Amino acid sequence: MKRVKPVRTASVVVRVFPEERDILRLNAGLHGMSMSEYIRQTCLGIRLRKTPEEKRRLRELARIGANINQTCEMGQHL
Repeated sequence: MKRVKPVRTASVVVRVFPEERDILRLNAGLHGMSMSEYIRQTCLGIRLRKTPEEKRRLRELARIGANINQTCEMGQHL
């Protein structure tokens, strides 16, 4: 039996300044989303996906933390 995907049928119109629209479009693009999806998730308090830059920084922090742990462990064995 095939599942029926719910379709969004209601719309909300929001007027913004062109500069605000550009910021929304930029932020949506950074998160890999359409403007509609970005606005929907932001307004509903849904956690946004991390941008590629945020992912890169988190990986770097994890590497730094691992290096610190290894250094501390080596110091304990001296």
